[in-house]
Amino acid sequence: MSEIVYVVNAEARFLAMFRDCLASAGRSWKIRCFEKPEPAIESAPIDHPELILADQNLPGMLGTAFFQSIRDLAPGSIRILLTDQADPKGFTYAHQHIAKPVSFPDLRAKVEKAMAAARSFRNPVVRNAVLALRSLPVLPKVYYDLLAALGNEHGSSDDVVDLLKQDAAICAGILRMVNSPIFAYGSEGQSITDLLQCVTLLGTERLKGAVLSHQLLKLQTGMPDWFFPAKLARHRWETADLAFTYARKMDVYEAVARDAYLAGLLHDLGRLVLSTNLHEVYERICQQAITDKKPISEAEMERLTISQADVIGFLVSLWGMRDSTAGALIYQERPWDAPNPDIQYPAIAVYLAHYTAHQQNRSEAFEQPPLNMEFLKAQQMDHLLPQVSKV
Repeated sequence: MSEIVYVVNAEARFLAMFRDCLASAGRSWKIRCFEKPEPAIESAPIDHPELILADQNLPGMLGTAFFQSIRDLAPGSIRILLTDQADPKGFTYAHQHIAKPVSFPDLRAKVEKAMAAARSFRNPVVRNAVLALRSLPVLPKVYYDLLAALGNEHGSSDDVVDLLKQDAAICAGILRMVNSPIFAYGSEGQSITDLLQCVTLLGTERLKGAVLSHQLLKLQTGMPDWFFPAKLARHRWETADLAFTYARKMDVYEAVARDAYLAGLLHDLGRLVLSTNLHEVYERICQQAITDKKPISEAEMERLTISQADVIGFLVSLWGMRDSTAGALIYQERPWDAPNPDIQYPAIAVYLAHYTAHQQNRSEAFEQPPLNMEFLKAQQMDHLLPQVSKV
């Protein structure tokens, strides 16, 4: 059966262009075009489209309001919003937003990536549960701006530095990363304070990870008291640093180590999404985990049939990030289930890094599951944690 894609735009010429763009992907998609949102809203509960691409400026209705209605009527649909607004804040009913003017090759690639993520996700019940969540973090504009600056062959490191300087907190985080003992870029007794030098030393992947994590952390409000807010940001940095180190010890490709680093920065942001969308329910889940003295991930699965790892891993897939990054997040709590080495190695790195970071600086009140030493020994990776009690 053909997968159904909706395109909703007020201008017929743009509808034709989007239809031709998606048709050129060579997929067996059934593409339905709508100039007004109301017919799409009426048809969605019948068609259950896999993906809906809509403009923010629709006749008589904003795209955000349109997606709010669609979320209730066809909750399993992927929702991508086209917008010319500088700040995507508030676009929380969309899984992804794309800035106008649109690059058609980029649009086609993003749609293909999102469709593939939904198609291949291991559990359709979990997939639909994540897609149906009411409020989702969207990739921040500064992240897209950074991608554009890094990808501009005519740009320079100075352009990247100018972009980063727009946010003092991002700059502080990058300086902290460069001067951390994990990377040890600074000489003994001296710190690196030049942002341009930081950009050169860190490389693109770590810069992207730092900016993305920082921006998403700004959304973190109302987390249950069993998480220690003052320590969560530090925990993510420590997890990312350790994940990169563990991946390096596995003698993997540099790209795998970078995937592990980015996954470490994002590894527990699914809790933010769950808490935001299911606040009272998630409070009860946390309370039950404390009462029963069990890991929070176990309590999540019992009550929701999804864990925070499922949530953030799937969202990262929808955002179009690398499969190995998304896979490392999805399998971070059970790397033994990972389908292939490209996913398993960064997943193991994040699994070990979270455990170590939590042992060193506790960031939540829940019990932590013991390491699966049988699995680590079978993978000949038990030597990676000599400093941690192997319980």
